[in-house]
Amino acid sequence: MVNIASKFAKPHPRTWRKCGGKMHLREDRFIDAHTDFFEAFKNYDESGSPRRTTCLKYLVLANMLIKSDINPFDSQEAKPFKNEPEIVAMTQMVQAYQDNDIVAFEKILSEHQNSIMADPFIREHTEELMNNIRTQVLVRLIRPYTKVKLAWLAKQLKVTEKEVVALLVDSILDEGLEAKINEETGILEMAKDKKSVVTTTRNPTGDISASSSDDKSPSTSTKPPNSSEESSNSSANSSNSQQCQQNLSYEALRKWADKIQTLQSHIAANVK
Repeated sequence: MVNIASKFAKPHPRTWRKCGGKMHLREDRFIDAHTDFFEAFKNYDESGSPRRTTCLKYLVLANMLIKSDINPFDSQEAKPFKNEPEIVAMTQMVQAYQDNDIVAFEKILSEHQNSIMADPFIREHTEELMNNIRTQVLVRLIRPYTKVKLAWLAKQLKVTEKEVVALLVDSILDEGLEAKINEETGILEMAKDKKSVVTTTRNPTGDISASSSDDKSPSTSTKPPNSSEESSNSSANSSNSQQCQQNLSYEALRKWADKIQTLQSHIAANVK
């Protein structure tokens, strides 16, 4: 006879923590996913289960999607596993991701098919990781210019112009990038009041168009103002302003006095 209680027994907390992490990650709730994967990893590690390795990979994945600058392998729980054969690839991937190194990231994915891409759940999110890196590189590429050709950006990122436009749209809507995409001319136009713009018309490859800007770079060397001089100048300006107001007041009163005297003279003459 089947024991119904055992058949429908509740799963262990580490199991539902892992499942919860997957669910949160698919819903783009990366912080919640990170928390669940971390708790599941600790539980698996305490019990000595080999599943801890898989859970650690998912923890690293969630950490990258959060866009955290903290290396997950710096924690005391994950550090002992940093050099394990199945984890080394993830360690390298984290470094390439934090360095925004597209070439190194793609190379790691292609060279570690068994330890990374063989897992359907990790493979499901690698494109999102790539887009995050491309976005960071894209922002860095366009930063010095006021106008950039989409074709040049596509060439640098090794993607199509359509993909570049999609990345730019996400950056404008989600990251607050102040720019306008002119698809007719194939040019990205940055905000006109943009600061620290490099005043060049093209880069060494000749593929980029950038208009000049009158804004000076904040790095331009200038002599820092002296606080005592500022105070003195401020006092002088205030004194001059007060003196000017007084002069205007005296002049206005004098004119009114002259007018009153003239009227009084006319009145006196009429009375006589």
